[in-house]
Amino acid sequence: MSYPLTVEAFRALVTSSATDGYIQALLDAAQVRIDAKLGPPATDVSELISVRGELIMLSRAASEITAVFEAGHALDPADFELRPGGTIVRRLRTGQWPYIRGWRGGIDISYTPIDDSADRERLQLLLVQYALEFPTGGGSERIGEYSIDGGSTGSTTYQQGWDDILSTTGQFVGIH
Repeated sequence: MSYPLTVEAFRALVTSSATDGYIQALLDAAQVRIDAKLGPPATDVSELISVRGELIMLSRAASEITAVFEAGHALDPADFELRPGGTIVRRLRTGQWPYIRGWRGGIDISYTPIDDSADRERLQLLLVQYALEFPTGGGSERIGEYSIDGGSTGSTTYQQGWDDILSTTGQFVGIH
């Protein structure tokens, strides 16, 4: 499989009497919500961070740091390290530009996020399964640019169900 899931890949995992068009609409809506929550999949990310101290926390787990500018000055890779887990970058006291009191000024950092496509696939699968199993109660819900028939069951709306699933993303991928 690969992210985003295709109708064929979804049907290989889930049995449903829904039409291919309906499943595709659900897959597309899930992809829009996942990418809005997690950012684009595995493309380089740049962040501008204002911080004091020797640690920076990235918004996504990184597989590698591609560039760091501190107060407009390019740092050498020997001036910092990516900590295990990929979300913390530590300023080092060694290297070409060693620090005295940690990071200083605005930090512009670029990195490649970890490949989280398997986790995105899992989330997409969960969201679409939920949509297919959600008992209709009349009405409809809007998900991104897609409208899905649904309504609510008890005190949970269709939209709340998707939000609940998306709130578990930290369990799957390295985000904060």
